[in-house]
Amino acid sequence: MMKTKDLPAGTSALIEKMKSDGYSQARIDDTTWILEHFGNYCNRQGIEAITVPVAVEFVRESFGFDYYNTTSRFQTVLRRPLLILFEFHEFGSYKKTHQKGSTTQIPLIYETVYREFVGHVNCMPIGLKTRERKIWSFTKYLEYLEKHDITELSQIRHDTVHEYISTLTSYAPATLRVTRTNLREAYDWMFEKRYVPFSGRQMFPLIRKDPRNKLLSYYSKEEIQQLLSCVDTQTPSGKCMYAAICLLAYLGMRVGDVIARRFRDID
Repeated sequence: MMKTKDLPAGTSALIEKMKSDGYSQARIDDTTWILEHFGNYCNRQGIEAITVPVAVEFVRESFGFDYYNTTSRFQTVLRRPLLILFEFHEFGSYKKTHQKGSTTQIPLIYETVYREFVGHVNCMPIGLKTRERKIWSFTKYLEYLEKHDITELSQIRHDTVHEYISTLTSYAPATLRVTRTNLREAYDWMFEKRYVPFSGRQMFPLIRKDPRNKLLSYYSKEEIQQLLSCVDTQTPSGKCMYAAICLLAYLGMRVGDVIARRFRDID
């Protein structure tokens, strides 16, 4: 069982372990902040021994959610430092539920173009994670080309990239969209370098539409008649409803205008 007085030393050891495991500085900063906040809570409450029930109360009082039943990613991020703290104290390690990114093997036949592309991406004014995703998408595509005996970029057909995309059946829709965007940009770069005969815009055309051109939905005459036939015109409320529907359907009035009508407005 961990003592509150031992928490600073335990936190320092955990942070060193996370650094050696390759966690990002942002994740390390989050963990440090939560555990410092947890230590301050224990000191204020006069708690000498740190246990899971103490962590449960800390989470409930400080952040207002159930330690055992997180319902959002934000809650999971807040809870994780506490989980790995207990695991690290007991076992000297922790369950890495957020592993390092998967590694890929750079095909030797494409090593030159790969290094050029990495240099190009690293010059972009974008975040580190976004750079890594772009390089990872390009690398996986080069692996696919080598696997299918496409040893020169000039051999790439117009449908090669689409055949590659069709093999990514395990990808979530959002990941597929990011992959298409990354490959579109990679093809634009290769086209500019004259490595391939077509651009990313040709491979993945950008279709833009004006949201103002969206067709408005409407009811057919038959649907309006069916709607009116359901109204009980024998009651005052039914008569009011019938009149409102007629104004909407036959005069094209807006809902707000119908609600604002008064008898004095009728000529």
